[in-house]
Amino acid sequence: MAEIGLFDSLSDHRSGKFLNILIDGNESKSLSFRSIFPPDVFEEIYIISYVSSYKFFFENIKEFKKVTIIIGEEDTISKFLSLNVKEIEELLKDVKDIQIARKILNGDISFRYIAEDFRLHSKIYFAKDNNTKRVAVGSANFTHSAFKSNQFEELLVFDQEPYVSSYEKRVKAILEKSQDVLTPKIIEKIKETVINCNNLISENIENSSIYANNVDTTDINDSVIKADNVDADKINSSVIIAKNISSVGKLDTGIILSPKDKQDIVFEKCIDIGKRVTNPETVIYRAEQETEKIYEVEKQIKTTNELLEKITKSKNKKVVFKQTGEIKKLSESIKVSVVKTSQKSEYYMIKRRFFVFKNYYIFEQNGNQLIDFIGKDIDKNKVTEQAKKIRAFIKSYSLFTVNKEKSNEKKVTEAILFSLVSVFIWLMRRKTAELYGKEKLAEIPLMLIIGGQANTGKSKLLFFINKMLGNNYDVYSYQEIDVRGQRIIADMLETENIFPLLVDEVEQKLFDSNTGQMLIKSATNKLTNPHPCFVGTTNKEFSPRAEIVRRLYYINFTDPFLMSYGQEKKEADRYLNEEVGEIDDSLFRYFLSEMLTIVKRDSDTFFKIGDPLFYGRKILKTIFNDASVDSSCISDEFIGDFYRTSSIEWKNIFVYHREMFKLDKIDSEDVYLVDLNAIAMDTGYKRKADILKNKLPPDVLKSSGETVIALRKQKFLEFCGAKDPDNKGLKKFIRIFGFK
Repeated sequence: MAEIGLFDSLSDHRSGKFLNILIDGNESKSLSFRSIFPPDVFEEIYIISYVSSYKFFFENIKEFKKVTIIIGEEDTISKFLSLNVKEIEELLKDVKDIQIARKILNGDISFRYIAEDFRLHSKIYFAKDNNTKRVAVGSANFTHSAFKSNQFEELLVFDQEPYVSSYEKRVKAILEKSQDVLTPKIIEKIKETVINCNNLISENIENSSIYANNVDTTDINDSVIKADNVDADKINSSVIIAKNISSVGKLDTGIILSPKDKQDIVFEKCIDIGKRVTNPETVIYRAEQETEKIYEVEKQIKTTNELLEKITKSKNKKVVFKQTGEIKKLSESIKVSVVKTSQKSEYYMIKRRFFVFKNYYIFEQNGNQLIDFIGKDIDKNKVTEQAKKIRAFIKSYSLFTVNKEKSNEKKVTEAILFSLVSVFIWLMRRKTAELYGKEKLAEIPLMLIIGGQANTGKSKLLFFINKMLGNNYDVYSYQEIDVRGQRIIADMLETENIFPLLVDEVEQKLFDSNTGQMLIKSATNKLTNPHPCFVGTTNKEFSPRAEIVRRLYYINFTDPFLMSYGQEKKEADRYLNEEVGEIDDSLFRYFLSEMLTIVKRDSDTFFKIGDPLFYGRKILKTIFNDASVDSSCISDEFIGDFYRTSSIEWKNIFVYHREMFKLDKIDSEDVYLVDLNAIAMDTGYKRKADILKNKLPPDVLKSSGETVIALRKQKFLEFCGAKDPDNKGLKKFIRIFGFK
């Protein structure tokens, strides 16, 4: 068991250090209630607490399907029992979220108190779904002060027997001695006040759908409100339908309609009309029709904007139409703008497997059905057999390549490992955004690029991965999906299908063009909902700018396979047929089941930002060891080949064209001034100067002009691994031995 170091932490009075949580004996870094009991893992939760508050309760239980709270504190019980005007107002103020209101009305949220003949001082939290159970006991009441303040509290969390069964019986016994708090009269009051209220006064409204005559609040965020009058200091990312909207601060309203929004609109419409509906199907149909009209208007606006951007330009601070000749040149591009993208994208989307992540399980979509992809019975013998075949395939990259480099095996394994872990990358990115902020998302790349020289086995590796993942469709050819400025790729990245996109022969324009760069930046910076990863191969001219490089995981292959049709070729063919043979998804299924176990154990710490493949490496190493195959091909860290490969190229230029690096000083720092165009001309370097510049890490560049750049001398020498030619001892050595 790891050393806990509890008493060492007592001197640290920062918020969040006071609640001490042990999960099955191990200290947990996550202190929030929903990280201990993730609502997408556990459908139902029982909360037994001496005291609680409406506000803290509603903030933490909204996402659970079914919640029961049992209160033991006498004053709190009396509040629930009397429910005088003040207490009703307090309750209704915090039941402002229509999702919570529905659950109360449907009996999915239950308020209970201990019977008068008994006393309750226990603090027990018990959560379950069909397959998983977890219990927590300790001193922490279900309050803000226990979970988020400078109050020392203890909480022991168990997933194991006999603790789970013992406390499940305990919860049942306490439940039998409790009584319901909310009377039919209070339920009716909630229905009248929350769902269709006259006046709603609240500190803030967030993620809510409200019908009211008057709404008076401080902040409105991510909500839909229909009212006569809305008075708020700030309104952000919300849909407000009102006669009068008063906002003294920021006013940023917007309408975003998704299929889920459409369903909610229909539901709200039915609630609004209530008992007067004699034919609900008619109302639903009418609401759907209205929503479809909105979708069509949105599409028309988007198409019009795209078209106007293409045929207009800015002149003297005015927008004017381009000349007829210019517009004719854009005819093909304009045709693209007025063609709907969804049907074209859908054609390619349905060709590969469709994986859905739900309730911490992975399902494969088959028509309208979701089928558990992993299943209960995994044949370990078959996993062992597949592990041996995969290891044999990896070994072929050192056996049959020209230089027989062992490092090739680690690169092949890294690409395979990324593909295995890829279905969890989106979850890592979502957790990263929650824990560290969206600015850290670039450190969890969703795109793997396999680059390098011709005949190094890049495409062969991609096709092998495709078979290992059990995909029935061949990998995508970049040319077939590179239409309308990478629109199809963008569409596929924005779907909830977490099965990776495998794309062969990706062209340089994905990394160089404005649309390609915007796609990479936008996807990397914003996507946190379920989305697929991108695994592609490209040629050796891969040289995007630094801001694109840092958003990609790049692996470079330089060792080509033997080209002759002699004995080596025959031996390679025999080896692949006999030692590798047929590949299926058995190991993939087992790998996902092991990864899910780690995720369920702690949904906040199943990855590391510095190495998202960290736990995947451990799982694959265990699989290989269990199969008695060599696991030395598994790297201990992210490989990251781009700047390593670039450093070799820059070292060669520096060593053989030393005279073109002019030593100078900028801000008292030694720098090399370099004319990139002069290097290109002197070395016969055919590529553009900016490609050379892109192959330098950002921290090496002191300043950057059109062609002449300043390199931080020490950083540059460290980057390319060259010795300092300006060192006095080295200069003396050169002079004595007569070198130039």
